[in-house]
Amino acid sequence: ETLRVRWIADRFGELFGIEPRFEGCEAETALLNDSSLCCSLLGPPSISARQLIQWQAEWIRADLPTLEKPTCFEVRDGVF
Repeated sequence: ETLRVRWIADRFGELFGIEPRFEGCEAETALLNDSSLCCSLLGPPSISARQLIQWQAEWIRADLPTLEKPTCFEVRDGVF
């Protein structure tokens, strides 16, 4: 399954009742992760992306602990 950051942000926005704001433009190229080997070894995910987002939103709402590590989502050169 390929998920766009914008789609994920929109889902979180729906759950939190806010409109996500984006800066800049999406690049014409995308950085993708190929999980086919993982799925062939372990099987496909049993939990949908929507369910994972729902659970994460509930975690955030409950103010449960996070690792407070940067995501580096804006990095495109592979150097983190």
